Amino acid sequence: MKAVFASLGIRNYRIWFVGILISNIGLWMARIAQNWLVLTGLTDESGLAVGITIGLQFGPQLLLAPLAGFVADRFDKRHILMWTQVGMGAAAAAQAVLVLTGVVELWHVYVLAALLGCIAAVDSPSRNVFVSELVSRDYLTNAVSLNSVSFNAARLIGPAVAGLLIEVVGPGWAFAINSLTYVATVSALALIRPEPRVVPSPRESGTIRVRDGFRYMAEHPHLIVVTAMMFLIAATAMNTQVTIALMARVQFGRGAGDFGLLNSAMAVGAMGGGLFAAASRAPRLRTLVVSVVGLGVSLALGAMTSSYLLFAVIMFITGFFMIRLATGANAYMQLGAEPRLRGQVMAVYLAMFLGGSPIGAPVIGWIGDAVSPPATLWAGALGCAIAVLAVLAWYVGTGRGSTHDVFDQLVHGDRAVPETVTVEHPETGPIPLPERRRLER
Repeated sequence: MKAVFASLGIRNYRIWFVGILISNIGLWMARIAQNWLVLTGLTDESGLAVGITIGLQFGPQLLLAPLAGFVADRFDKRHILMWTQVGMGAAAAAQAVLVLTGVVELWHVYVLAALLGCIAAVDSPSRNVFVSELVSRDYLTNAVSLNSVSFNAARLIGPAVAGLLIEVVGPGWAFAINSLTYVATVSALALIRPEPRVVPSPRESGTIRVRDGFRYMAEHPHLIVVTAMMFLIAATAMNTQVTIALMARVQFGRGAGDFGLLNSAMAVGAMGGGLFAAASRAPRLRTLVVSVVGLGVSLALGAMTSSYLLFAVIMFITGFFMIRLATGANAYMQLGAEPRLRGQVMAVYLAMFLGGSPIGAPVIGWIGDAVSPPATLWAGALGCAIAVLAVLAWYVGTGRGSTHDVFDQLVHGDRAVPETVTVEHPETGPIPLPERRRLER
């Protein structure tokens, strides 16, 4: 258990952990309030409208990825995060005012979602890479996993509180509380003193930096495979903000409180997945594929159930595999990139991972309206199946082994997948992780 929370022994990371925990609680309160407001207050239970809202919120990740990655690598990440957190807090306050005064319209929600998406596009690469400035390399996987635990601890508390607030006083106060929680992250950033960073040479233009980032990924095809896999899964299987809202309201006929509880049930499982990942060390491709299989199976089970309580249990399982996968992929990509290009690599990865939602969310919402809410879960299960088959085909097609070898590795894990992870040695550059670490279960 001590190993699971090892990074909390580091002062800078401990301060950051507390700050983002408080802020994430507010974030999840706002997400639940926003989706419920669009679904029941501003439309006639339109899954498409919810999907469009989510698409606008995450769409800028695709468009601003090169700029965001350059900013993350070129400028002080603590200062970047201070400005982005202030911006997000101001947008959240504007959202609260519109709802509390009763003048909010659907287009207001769309505009603010897009604005928050633009700020988040700059925030995400810097936030992810910032962790590597707070802890040493040996603690990086653990710290990334604890970030996920923080996010999902907030997901446990935020939706439940938001559901209660919506039923008692309406969604406006959830937005108001969210705007106040950004004070926690700004305060944490003011207290943190990160280690000195390596500043890129002024001669390196943004275009060169972006090109180097893409070139690095092209030279390491396993990073491209993981990025493509996560894009597909994000577009189909991880649009739970749409699927859970439709299942709660349309399929089960429940109110805001029960909608919040479904999100909280998923968060409990997600916390378990995050803690499980935190107890492990170097992530492997095998681990990611197993998590994709588990996620797909849980979504298929959710689509087949007609019981609200059983669906809540299945969401617990879904949350476990979803966060185990997301956390493992995040650490995998960071450990596989050189520090000087880590911001660029993470920007590309996050653009595809987070950018999958704006492409998939409206489609998933439309499927829920045109077919049924369970069909949205079947779509996610299908996406997982395609992702697994594509990874296996890549492995066999590149001559790394036969189909039998692939399944033998996935089941027994007694041989490491080639090119799974590299680390940056301070003197010799990227080197493979030692076999004893790569083979750890």
